[in-house]
Amino acid sequence: MEELSQAWDMLVQAGPAAVAFGIGFALVIVFLPTAIAAVRRHRHLKVLAGLNLAVGSWSSAGWVALLVWACVDRLPDWFSRKHKVAVDDKAAG
Repeated sequence: MEELSQAWDMLVQAGPAAVAFGIGFALVIVFLPTAIAAVRRHRHLKVLAGLNLAVGSWSSAGWVALLVWACVDRLPDWFSRKHKVAVDDKAAG
């Protein structure tokens, strides 16, 4: 209980500007997957943003999964060409 009291005292001493900065910084970090997806024009941006709102703020594993999903939506050209060839070979055989 004493730790909570010390944390509250530090928060009060920090002032409203520091508290606002801390909250803003935390929000930027929490919604980083959504921001990356928006910049990259992710095709599932709405789903990703909804999941980020629901899961990203309380689950670190969920946040990491959303971050990876936001970053890997577009496949490299070499991968998609290779995949297309494999699909064509399967259809022919």
